[in-house]
Formats: sequence, structure tokens, C-alpha cells
Amino acid sequence: HRQIGESAKATYVGARESGETEIMNIMTHVVDVLVEEWPKYDAEAFVNAWDIGNYVSDYLLTRLGVEECGCHASIFNPDEVDSN
Repeated sequence: HRQIGESAKATYVGARESGETEIMNIMTHVVDVLVEEWPKYDAEAFVNAWDIGNYVSDYLLTRLGVEECGCHASIFNPDEVDSN
């Protein structure tokens, strides 16, 4: 799962660094990269590339304070993590 997250993170960072601002484009880019790499993750993944892409989209929308599509179970908010 860490490898999937690292791939999604790298794809997101790369998209933003190249000037991409549209969440839908970032989401589909994350999905495209994961689909290409999926043989590395398939044996241990409980979800598919589109599930992860939808989560990325919902996460970004939630961070922006915009209503998301609700394609996820719950969104992790790093600002709500107890540091104790």
C-alpha cells in the first residue's frame, strides 16, 4: 500500500510541478500511471487504480473545502491528526 501511495504522490507532485491545476486531470493522470504499474500492486491491493484516483479527487476537493463526489469511505485529514 505504501508503494501505491508513493506512486500517487509522485504523480500528483509531478502534475502540479508541470502546472496542472485541474483536479480531474490530476486524478486521471494518477489513474493512468497506476494502471501502467498495476502488476506491481495487484497481488496485495484491495482496491483498483480508479478507486485510488477517486480518493485522490475527493481528498483534493475536501482540502479545498468543496463538496466531493463521495466515492470514498472517509477522507484522512492530516490537520486533524493528534500529535500526542
